[in-house]
Amino acid sequence: MNLLSYEKYEKEFLDSMAKKFGFKDRCQLVFVQRFLTTNKDLENQPLAEVLEKDLTIKKSKDAFGIQRDDLSKIFKKLEAEGCPSHSLKNHKREIAQKWLIDRFYSQWLQEHLWEQIKAKGTRTNKMGVVFAVEPVGTMGLLPKKTNPYRDTVPLNSNILFKANLDKEGYLILLERAPSGAVFCVCPSPFAPEPRCQLGERTLPQYPPSATFTAWEEGNEQLLAVISQELPPLEWLGKSKEEALELEGVHLQGLLDYLEGVSASQVFYTEYLVTV
Repeated sequence: MNLLSYEKYEKEFLDSMAKKFGFKDRCQLVFVQRFLTTNKDLENQPLAEVLEKDLTIKKSKDAFGIQRDDLSKIFKKLEAEGCPSHSLKNHKREIAQKWLIDRFYSQWLQEHLWEQIKAKGTRTNKMGVVFAVEPVGTMGLLPKKTNPYRDTVPLNSNILFKANLDKEGYLILLERAPSGAVFCVCPSPFAPEPRCQLGERTLPQYPPSATFTAWEEGNEQLLAVISQELPPLEWLGKSKEEALELEGVHLQGLLDYLEGVSASQVFYTEYLVTV
């Protein structure tokens, strides 16, 4: 784990985990504050004193007792979910924090960064998927649409990715599978040349007969970044040589690039793979 990355996103991560486990209001506050790294050296009593104003409405209320009860609920819930702190009297916080990070942070960070990159773009009907070969019996029967790309495709069907570009530039095309895994489609062995001209671009590029397969049921997302220069991201070279599954560090690099290069364009779309 990149500790610098964790410290940057820690508060957002803990808020998300609180919602995941159903901790609300005061219990959410206790959960987040107890596991914040900045509070690691505070024992429960001094932490309760810091939180007293938020934990109690009347001064006569026992902030420490309220926090103790909430922490008991929190640890019982985490232990029911697999946290190995149930037999410990001491170091429960440290064990639980490590379990939260090891179990959930990597996936959370990937999802969080994906949404941050999407937020920099706009949804488009100028890219999507089409059947590599129109299914038998449907030719001429499918309704005409303004959007030429498919909203749904059957599981295991052979498909092509298409992007209709209104300006020249370098294309980075990412795919997010229903499982949450993110892959770089361009550049990749399927599309080794990221430089694009105006008009519609079809992937895979080589050989002409190659196709992709809709192999996982659920919602698929496509995200395109178009820039006037090839972004100086080290992982793009590796992706060109092998199909690369992106981790949080890769998406963080792309997000940093987009925040520094205002001329880049970001577009996204999605389609559903059905049984």
